[in-house]
Amino acid sequence: MIYSSTGAGAGAGAGARAITGRSGELATGQRVSILLDERLLGGAVNSCGERVVVELNRAAPMPLPLRGTLQYLSQQGIMRNHGSLEWSELELARLVTFTPRCAAQLLLCRERLRAEVVIPVDVEREDGSVLRTASIDLSETGALLGVGAPLELGETVTLRLQLSRFEPVVVTSAVVVRFSAPGFAAVHYVEIDAGSLDRLCWLIFHHVLSARGGRH
Repeated sequence: MIYSSTGAGAGAGAGARAITGRSGELATGQRVSILLDERLLGGAVNSCGERVVVELNRAAPMPLPLRGTLQYLSQQGIMRNHGSLEWSELELARLVTFTPRCAAQLLLCRERLRAEVVIPVDVEREDGSVLRTASIDLSETGALLGVGAPLELGETVTLRLQLSRFEPVVVTSAVVVRFSAPGFAAVHYVEIDAGSLDRLCWLIFHHVLSARGGRH
């Protein structure tokens, strides 16, 4: 059985819009979040067009609301789109079809995409010594670390960021650009591969949305 706010098995309708606008179209496999009331559910795009089918990471709590908000990361920043939801009980609410009601809106510019994320970080210096510390906040271009001395301004280091116990460690070279306070060093990433950057951005993305009222 199909559940829908527009009628059982209803199509996109003349008023529905593809998710394009400033963000460009979503791509199959792209990671997204759906905000249901105050609950955030992560997933990936299964197919997209006038409607977007999202495969959730886990089964959604039933019954689902008939409306939700699709949120995702674009080149511009965090985008959101309000719309209606359809799902099939045969798929145990793992596949959700989202029909946008309006054009995507820019929620937060990419330049401001920063979150207070505390994760373990190993800082390897050029002499081979390793400082074990933690992040204070993260962005896609750098981090604030809970370590100051003996680092020096302009020093190049290798960072190993442990995003979670389920994710591979992100390794990046970085340079110390400033000391914001005693015991706090700001670093700028010098080199980071695309896969690691994607996982880092996804972590920041979820923390930003959670801070704005959603729960995992």
